[in-house]
Amino acid sequence: MVNLKDRYVRVDEITWFSLGDKLVLHNLENDSYFMLNGTGRAIWELLDGENSITQVVDELRDHYTGDQQKVSQECMGFVDFLMGNRLVLLREGNPAQENISQLVR
Repeated sequence: MVNLKDRYVRVDEITWFSLGDKLVLHNLENDSYFMLNGTGRAIWELLDGENSITQVVDELRDHYTGDQQKVSQECMGFVDFLMGNRLVLLREGNPAQENISQLVR
């Protein structure tokens, strides 16, 4: 489950290139391809391990119109899709994980 505080990194085995205004991802591990539109491309480019999902959503809201809750849900759904296809991973040392660890102690 994607959390708004989570930070994600792109998997090393993924290469990508521009094709017009779209972005094509190639998973070298299983030779699968994915084509991302403008919004998907923007999310992909922001998933650098530094931006939390909240920061990604804030950035999207600056460029696209829409209700914050809807943008958040769609962004989290897309990140879940990326995770399910082994294109991104939850960054180690994620603040959300650290907060849970502190609560358990």
